[in-house]
Amino acid sequence: MFAEDHNSMMLNHLDTILPEIVEQSGMRDLLDELAFAYFVLDYEEERFLFSSGMQDVIGKVASQDMLLDAYAQFFPERDREKSISEYKKAMDVLSKKKIPVVTFEHALFKNFEETLWIRVLAKNVNFEGRDFVFGLIVDKSKSMSDRILSQLMSDGISAFVYHYDSITDICYINTYMMDALDLKCHYIEHASSEILKLIHPDDHTVFVKSMESFLQRKSALLSGDFRFLSPTRGEIWVHAYGASDFDSTGGTRYITGLLIDITDKMKSDYLQKNIIEGTSAIVYTADLKRNELIFSENLHQIFPNAELELHGDLMAIITGYIVAEDRHRFREPIEQVIEGRTDRYSVEFRIQRSDGKRVWLASRGKAFYDSSLQTTMLVGTIFDLSSMNEVRELVEKTNYLHEISGLPTRGRLLLDTEKVIHDRNVLSAAVILFDIKGFHTYNDRFGRNTGDEILLSLSKMLQDRLPSGAELYHVGIDTYCMLWAHATRVQVERFMEFMQEEAIHPVVVGKDAVFVSFSMSAALFPSCGNSADELLVNAEITLHKVKQDNRKKHAIFCPSDKRELKERLDFEFQLSKSIRNGKDSFYVFYQPLVNATTGEVDGAEALLRWKTPNNDEVRPEKVIAALEATGQMDAIGRWILEMAISQCGQWLDAGVKNDFFVHVNVTAEDLAKPNYAETVLELLQKYSVNAGSIVLEITETSLMRSIATCRQNLIRLRKEGIRIALDDFGTGYSSLNYLRELPIDEIKIDRVFIEDIHKDRFNRSFISAIVLLAHSISKTVCVEGVEDKDKAQSIKELSADLLQGYYFGRPMSAKDFELQFFKKKTAKT
Repeated sequence: MFAEDHNSMMLNHLDTILPEIVEQSGMRDLLDELAFAYFVLDYEEERFLFSSGMQDVIGKVASQDMLLDAYAQFFPERDREKSISEYKKAMDVLSKKKIPVVTFEHALFKNFEETLWIRVLAKNVNFEGRDFVFGLIVDKSKSMSDRILSQLMSDGISAFVYHYDSITDICYINTYMMDALDLKCHYIEHASSEILKLIHPDDHTVFVKSMESFLQRKSALLSGDFRFLSPTRGEIWVHAYGASDFDSTGGTRYITGLLIDITDKMKSDYLQKNIIEGTSAIVYTADLKRNELIFSENLHQIFPNAELELHGDLMAIITGYIVAEDRHRFREPIEQVIEGRTDRYSVEFRIQRSDGKRVWLASRGKAFYDSSLQTTMLVGTIFDLSSMNEVRELVEKTNYLHEISGLPTRGRLLLDTEKVIHDRNVLSAAVILFDIKGFHTYNDRFGRNTGDEILLSLSKMLQDRLPSGAELYHVGIDTYCMLWAHATRVQVERFMEFMQEEAIHPVVVGKDAVFVSFSMSAALFPSCGNSADELLVNAEITLHKVKQDNRKKHAIFCPSDKRELKERLDFEFQLSKSIRNGKDSFYVFYQPLVNATTGEVDGAEALLRWKTPNNDEVRPEKVIAALEATGQMDAIGRWILEMAISQCGQWLDAGVKNDFFVHVNVTAEDLAKPNYAETVLELLQKYSVNAGSIVLEITETSLMRSIATCRQNLIRLRKEGIRIALDDFGTGYSSLNYLRELPIDEIKIDRVFIEDIHKDRFNRSFISAIVLLAHSISKTVCVEGVEDKDKAQSIKELSADLLQGYYFGRPMSAKDFELQFFKKKTAKT
């Protein structure tokens, strides 16, 4: 590989040079502490040898020496050239011994899954009479914990978030918590004593004990329920969740966590408890396998000396207390339940008390199979007939049932899921979500009553197709959930495929047949979560992903779904922040529209761009998708329109030709607004721009969704002199129909039709036919995607009017557009 001279031998032994340089420095321990890797770099060959720490980042390839170009494959492509340049610049500076140390930073892929931000510190070293670059690589990435903490402490979190530093005794809190407790700032000094002043005096002991238990490692997580006293809200019940950075000695510095507001739940539980207690209902549970019967303590209100727990032959023990003539009436319905002929019973009977008094009682009960105990349980209530024996039944029955479908709701699902996953006999389970696609359209089209009937019919359809051992819940307006104990991944996949096939059959509503389709997702226990909340949240994350992708119909949660969601939320948060900061980091770029006959620039298309805080440009498609998903496209769309009209006015005032025009993209949603035409006309008046200088572009695909609602505004705008262009022509189903239905002035042929135009006969014939058709009905034709001279020449031969593409110019800032296209013309003049 190298010539056998002295220098080549040195290169072949880079693996010995690096450790010797490090040993000679006498700072190995310090280097290991400061940097995760270090390297030696040969000036002539541009060849690296890394310390073992680099193998943890880029893999085993780092165990061998590698060229700079090979190392650069682990740099993100967008800034690869820049990073290579930094290394070469460093070598140049160090070889000339201009400065002793060079530092620079760049991104580095870690196993092609994660991106690190590293700092390189390099200096010249001499080894056996030859100069080398010796460098340290320091990880400057923001840690995942720091990013998560930053996200949690942001203003968008509607929960109490805290971060306690035990050394400084300062507790940092988010805005939501600060406002709820009416505090002046985002931190509490002397927190160990000041926080107690915010907690209800009756709960001081609970709070202190939970903290002590956590810090003494008696519990893995900080948890507990207590009350804050808020000047604005009064008592706020919270459930604490917290985790710490316990080190090897058991010490800790930081505690970070959430305080979940459970005030409504506590009030509801308190009210329910008082309602039930007010009825004097006696509650009992019977384990028929273990022959155990347990009563609530208020049994003593009727039978002061009765035992609260009974064991043995329960039927014989109970009937021994019942008046003889009532025993058969008591035994019959209960035996039917035990034999499985029914799951409910109701019976009235008399009991002989020890004081000789007979008491009439009424009992209502239900049997169910408890999978966690692997037994049939009997639960019920007993009332003295002088009491209102319906009250408890009503409270228990309606507390967790959906008002339309009558199915259990989210609260019951969480309780039942916790029960399933804590059952030692359950090794696997699944939570499966069904979301009705576009349910709101059924309500809008047929009315809410019909929407309710669809939900009822759908509930029955799903219940009829439940696998054995599965339960159905109604957890949202248009969302159902299935809890399936013992389900495996293969069974879940097959069931979701089966349900998609079943969706081809209509749901019958009255005399009508309505076709309903689902988006489905699933989370599996234990691989996708170990708590009810985690399983349901993860299933919802994947459901959201399925709904976003029109190609997907169902999916099972995987960890990347959560990472993608976080990345998307972070990105959407950055966009929202930019919008709040006066459209900071948003830009309008302009791409030239060239006259195919004269070669002159007749106009420009205004295009949205957004850059990250690191000045990286993000794909426009990604930005627009995020804006649409967060409902912010409306605000940005109006801003682009105003910026484009303003810029057009400035160029016209500066002396560009009078017939210069700017294309602006608008959406079908914009054109569906009743006052959109007035908005455009007001902006033209504001910046003194003629209507003929603006061309509004609307995509064919967006028109497909709402052509009727757009027509009125388009006609109004056209009457005022504003031209209309139909973008992406030929990619939809009704292209020619739009030319007949709408006041279109210009059609823009999509770039897909000019690929290999000088070779592809179909594409060439298609464009030729469209140009002839358009010209015959007085429409202008613009062809997009012209990226080289051959394509430009081919399209000119087909008599198109306008050309647009990278061959003539990429999208650029207004300033660069002026320098490239206007200044040249002025100079020639």
